[in-house]
Amino acid sequence: MLAEIENLASDGQAQKLQDVHAQNLKALEAQILDLKKKQESQVQLLKQKQKSDDAARRLQDEIQSIKAQKV
Repeated sequence: MLAEIENLASDGQAQKLQDVHAQNLKALEAQILDLKKKQESQVQLLKQKQKSDDAARRLQDEIQSIKAQKV
């Protein structure tokens, strides 16, 4: 009977441990999802910045070309 009680106690602790691990896993999965969203956002911002920089460079080249034609 004492062995049964010990088994029940250890089973209860094992279940608690399993629950804690499951909660930790869910929290980490949520964190990974959040980081993936942030990464995708950063990629989009980087693409927008590259397009903006390219447009600025083209306009600057166009300005220089117009200035050169005037002289």
